[in-house]
Amino acid sequence: MNPTSDTPTGQNPALWFGVPWGIAFFFLPILFLIPHEHLAALSIAVFLGSALLLGLPHGASDAWLARQLAGSDFRWHQFLGTYLLSMALYGVWWWLHPISAAWFFLALTAWHWGSAEGVPLHGAVTWESYTASVCRGLFILAGPFAWHPQPAWSLFSALWTTEPLPPPYGMDKMALFIWSFGLLTSLFFSWRSAARYTFKAPVILDTVLLAGTVIWMPPLLWVAVFFLGFHAWRHGLRLVQLESRSALPAMRQVTRLCHIFYKQGLPFMLGALFLLPWIGTFYGNGVSAGAAEWISPYLILLALLTLPHAILIRWLDLRGPVVASDG
Repeated sequence: MNPTSDTPTGQNPALWFGVPWGIAFFFLPILFLIPHEHLAALSIAVFLGSALLLGLPHGASDAWLARQLAGSDFRWHQFLGTYLLSMALYGVWWWLHPISAAWFFLALTAWHWGSAEGVPLHGAVTWESYTASVCRGLFILAGPFAWHPQPAWSLFSALWTTEPLPPPYGMDKMALFIWSFGLLTSLFFSWRSAARYTFKAPVILDTVLLAGTVIWMPPLLWVAVFFLGFHAWRHGLRLVQLESRSALPAMRQVTRLCHIFYKQGLPFMLGALFLLPWIGTFYGNGVSAGAAEWISPYLILLALLTLPHAILIRWLDLRGPVVASDG
């Protein structure tokens, strides 16, 4: 197979690979330089920082994305009504049965994160991209439970209880099996898709880097680094490409990404942040005892936003790949 572009969907390799890798490598040495007791504070700060830096803004740009996809057929009342209704229904589910709602959030995140990586990598929605997306999502989300079972489970179970719960029997072994299976299949599909690109090694090294960082990083920090540096950043690059449909200079892409995230998405980001303390109160998670007490409410907020966001991104995927051209 002859290479069809330099990188997935013709993205600038320095932006598509370099920035996420740079963020990951920035935090790796810090793990060995700061005292262990300060790692929790660092993880909390980076994770909650995603509310302002890339993480929450990437979803707040959904209205802009819907307008791009729908064109002249876009209607504000339809978008807001559908978006808010799906959030409300999921919120009721979370209130009635938070355990099943939390497990659904984990599965939905695995699918969404996996497809956000897999579809651009494979260039279209096919059986291969479906399979690669599922495997990559399992690999990404199972990692913390496989390598750090106790802190990962404590973080996850806090979504429905304030009581400390031990991990289910055999969870670490099952998670390690899922992670290993997802890693091997992700490497296989990365190797297959690499034939499409001039830069073959980074496509495979991207998966290797994710495997290495999850082993060394605390779960919350790793989730934050992936959420910010990989998922949200690359989502922004796809939005810039959807808008321009041509290869822009690197700095121009960055400025357009910031414009979409922080100008177009600002009202919705502020609206989401307004909901945060109410979510903490409604679902029984206090938010007055320090930064750590905001983690569960913020995760629940992300869960409520992820459902309509993932549906919208699926619409983007089904529209077919937007490959940047030089024209």
